[in-house]
Amino acid sequence: MKQTLCIDCGKRISPIASRCKSCSNKFRAGKYNHKNRKPPSKETIRKQVEGRKGYKTSEETKKKLSLANKGKTRSKEFRERMREVGKKRKHTSKSKNKMSQTMKKLWRNKEYRGKATICKKGKKNPMYGRCGESCPVFNNYSSREPYGKKWCLELKKQIATRDGYICKYCGKIAIRVSGPHHINYNKRDCRPINLVWVHNRCNAKFNTKREHWIDFWCKRLNISRGELNFKEKNTSEENISLVV
Repeated sequence: MKQTLCIDCGKRISPIASRCKSCSNKFRAGKYNHKNRKPPSKETIRKQVEGRKGYKTSEETKKKLSLANKGKTRSKEFRERMREVGKKRKHTSKSKNKMSQTMKKLWRNKEYRGKATICKKGKKNPMYGRCGESCPVFNNYSSREPYGKKWCLELKKQIATRDGYICKYCGKIAIRVSGPHHINYNKRDCRPINLVWVHNRCNAKFNTKREHWIDFWCKRLNISRGELNFKEKNTSEENISLVV
């Protein structure tokens, strides 16, 4: 069994613990303060990391930890602190790739997918009952607004052929489960300048942070915000050319 070093004194301990018994007792009694503690050196951190490599917790220890943590609830202050700390953290490109690969492997397993869906059903889902004005993405029932007069299948095919049946966001082929996206989020504005061919799953990302996505599409398509301004009386959709 591999051994690691104590955070405070540097003694050898088991890889499950982070402190030895004497240091943990001092910490619980309040005699040892984090403010007065000296930060660990790079060598101690390197040794701790090397000691944890290749270690796998046994099933018995997992059961003990699960039984010990049952029924425990964290306070609101602790949750707020953890949220603030999480906002400051930023994952690197390597860590993002590793997380994406691990999640892809997990979702290929049918048992994991079944457990994940059961955990988010009913009241366990954080968005349970949050519809209408209580929804965080509420936008004055914009989904109920009608489309423009020229919104039809011919216009959709026209935009799909213009973009070559390729999603302008991810760059993949988009023949099925795809459609045009309104850049300025105005359904009545059916001008070709305001429409982009995207996947439906990509289109779902554009429901939040609308100003950010408008700037994103303007930079990608070399369009100014003034060109996206729409007025029903003064616009003529027929004379406007398609954007390549």
